[in-house]
Amino acid sequence: MIAEIQDDLKTREERVHFGQNECSVSFSLREKVGQELEKSRVIEKIPFADWAAPIVVVPKNDDSIHICGDYKVTINPALDVEQYPLPKPEDIFASLTGGTQLLCWI
Repeated sequence: MIAEIQDDLKTREERVHFGQNECSVSFSLREKVGQELEKSRVIEKIPFADWAAPIVVVPKNDDSIHICGDYKVTINPALDVEQYPLPKPEDIFASLTGGTQLLCWI
């Protein structure tokens, strides 16, 4: 659980909460992951949660690690997110047809 952080996520009503089994961390990184989680005090161990997500450990060039949550299989599919699709360039150019002026500054 992430301590001291409140969320306001809207989920689809038909989606049931579910968790994920533990992901394996490579043996060479286990000690660093344990130290990083202990040092950060952002994540705390709890016995049960309605939602859970595996972590992804990314080694950095300076021999340290970065820990991220992998939400693509757990939380993301359950979110009710408003979609704002970007218009295609063809649609933008079509809307400009018939115009008398096109200004461009470089």
